[in-house]
Amino acid sequence: MEIEDVQVVPQLNITTLDDDDILQPSLADELQMTMLLYEPVDNCTRELSQLNSLQEYIKTSPATIWNFYELFPSITEYVFSISSTHDGLRHSLLACSTAIRDLFSSSQLSESFLMQKMKSLQFLQASLSSGQINEQVAISIIMHIAMDVLTGRLKDTQPHLRGIYLILQHLQQTAKASGRELSPLALLIRRMAVRMDFACTSLYGDDTQFEALTAADESLDRKWLVKTEGICKDMSPRNIEWTLASFEMDNLTHRVYSFAKLSNQLRRSGDPQAEEKIQLQYKEMMQGLNMWRERSIIREQEEIERYARRVAKPSTDPQTRFLHHEPLHLQNLYYGKLLNQWRMTVLWSSLGAYPVPGPHPIEHNRYTHAVEICRTHAALGKEGFKGPSWHALYFAGVALGGKSRYPLECECLLDTLRAVAVAFPVLVPVMEAMPALWESTEFDWTGLAKIYNDVGLLDS
Repeated sequence: MEIEDVQVVPQLNITTLDDDDILQPSLADELQMTMLLYEPVDNCTRELSQLNSLQEYIKTSPATIWNFYELFPSITEYVFSISSTHDGLRHSLLACSTAIRDLFSSSQLSESFLMQKMKSLQFLQASLSSGQINEQVAISIIMHIAMDVLTGRLKDTQPHLRGIYLILQHLQQTAKASGRELSPLALLIRRMAVRMDFACTSLYGDDTQFEALTAADESLDRKWLVKTEGICKDMSPRNIEWTLASFEMDNLTHRVYSFAKLSNQLRRSGDPQAEEKIQLQYKEMMQGLNMWRERSIIREQEEIERYARRVAKPSTDPQTRFLHHEPLHLQNLYYGKLLNQWRMTVLWSSLGAYPVPGPHPIEHNRYTHAVEICRTHAALGKEGFKGPSWHALYFAGVALGGKSRYPLECECLLDTLRAVAVAFPVLVPVMEAMPALWESTEFDWTGLAKIYNDVGLLDS
């Protein structure tokens, strides 16, 4: 807009308690203030405004890669706020949220997504080239992993995971050199990385980038979780316990993947003591999984759930029940999701020890775990479609042994998985290929890798 088009505003008078002191801005000050009112919004402000409008797509979306929105009430706002000073992160968030919006509205990626992704990669490359490596760069890469999963470019997740590993190593060395510990955000990123590591790496059967974390790591996490600022703002004491339980559940799943890989290697090694070693490892895995159920927050919630089921009226909605099985009332939906992850991990452990689909060995309670996964998923409603909860349904089908053994249950499972694929069209061939593996004579230790490979998603 030209200067002559600017409307002149009335003169500003700022009066103090002393009526003799009247501050009148000069004409230059007045013109400068007027021009600010009409100055075009800068790129950063416009991008932040756009991010704000897209916030819900990334905050509670099934595609949210951190998937801790139930536990960290302020995490999205915090990450958005630190993106104001980091171009790479801001454009990565814009690209990821735009991709989610596109896929859930039209199933086609827009030009806006492609432009934002290109810009984010350019800014990230500049940051890495100049040695400006920080937590914002790590979160940006996490966003790119989310985009790769959303758009079916799974092969790109592996170099991104390696990048996060190297960035965290750099941050650790920098913190040690300065006599400090990793920042709370860096420690949360490490937990995110562990979750993504087994989820993405298992599709290729590779060694994980990260080691499973220890009890000492949990103690360190507790220290930063009790803070009431930044990513921990507005967290309740119970949420802290749920967060630690969730971290450990991811840790256990990470270990089970490594156990399944080791079991496969031992069986192929020709070692005469292979099965003995596998069974010993299996017992150790089950000890860790059973100890998780003894955590105070889990035991307390189990008591609450039992009481709630006694006093709550059974649901009459057929969508909340699994076939003829009694509908399950869930007082805490997040507990239900964690419990299904636990059951999935128990089944994966069992299949690592005895890699044959179906309900045997009976003492492993595969059938019971499978049915409880299905009942819980039905009770979760739309929450069951958020995040990787559907993975548990695949393992339930393997534990049931397919339609030849339990036709009604497995047909219902497939219908539910098809409903998941409505939101994620790239998964349609994956879901349709599952029943064949449920009825196979041998379980592939990687879980879903064979399906992804057979349908060509690992090469895209």
